[in-house]
Formats: sequence, C-alpha cells, structure tokens
Amino acid sequence: MKINIINLYIIIISLSMVVATPAQSQDLVLEEIIVTATKRAEGLQEVPISISVIKSGDGSTAGNVVTVTTSTPHGFSSGTPIKINGVSAPEYNISTKVASILAEDEFTYLLPSVPATLPATPTPTTNQTITIETDTVTGASPYIFNVSLRSVFGMNGVLADGAKATGFRSIVVAQ
Repeated sequence: MKINIINLYIIIISLSMVVATPAQSQDLVLEEIIVTATKRAEGLQEVPISISVIKSGDGSTAGNVVTVTTSTPHGFSSGTPIKINGVSAPEYNISTKVASILAEDEFTYLLPSVPATLPATPTPTTNQTITIETDTVTGASPYIFNVSLRSVFGMNGVLADGAKATGFRSIVVAQ
C-alpha cells in the first residue's frame, strides 16, 4: 500500500511540473501534423513527395539545371532515379536521375533540352510530386521467359503496342 501511495505522489508531482504557466504558454507553438492511412502498406519508394518550389537556371532565365525544393526531407542521394509529375510546364515532368543534393529538402536534376518558351519558375500546382523510379531500364531485364501470348490477329501475328509502356518498348517473339 505504501508503494502505491508513493507512486501516486510521484505522478502528481510530475504532472504539476508539466503544466505550463501562462508565461510559458505564450511561447508554445503547436505544429499541425496531418496523418493519413491506407488499407495496404506502402513502401517509401511508392509514396510521392510534394514539391514546394521548382526552378530552372537562376530562377529568372531558364537553364538545364533544375532546382527542386520539397516540402519534407527527400532522403535522395546523387544518382537516385526519380519521376517528376504534376508541374504546370510539361517539360519539367520527366523521368531522370538526381544530379546533386543541396540540402535535405533540396536537390537538382538536369533537363535534356531547354526550349526558348520554358518558364524558369513554373506556376505552382497542388499536385506537383516526385516519386522514386523503380522500374527503370537500368534495373530491368530485357528477357521474358515462359510467357503465353494471345494475339487478336490470330495466326497473322502479335501486336506489340508500346504506347502505354515505360522502359523497353520492343518485343521479340521466338518459337
């Protein structure tokens, strides 16, 4: 019984120390945290990272070096394959690799070409995201074995339409 009373006193004293005085509560700022959930587990590579700011060149004149600032730390390293989506200027929406890391929430990538009409700072949208590209040509095997193909053309051949494919867009059928 003595132990329970002593524990109760310790808890009461601890709680009284935690209660903030009015002077302390003015300095206390609570940060909003939004938590979402899904019914299935997702790896970090599948979760898109929001883009806060995207600019190319020096920010006033477009260039081939694009600087991206993310809303959270990205965890990328140089050479990480990424896919940019949702940027208002479609030239920025590409699959590429991280060129360099500037900060935990900032990195660069290179554009293959810079059209004269490319805005240096595209209009921000709410759905600008980055995902880690896991299905890349460098990580894929060009060989598929033991596959049964059905053709809509019967005995005349196989239609290999690569319009919806990423990576390899060719097919070789051998008998």
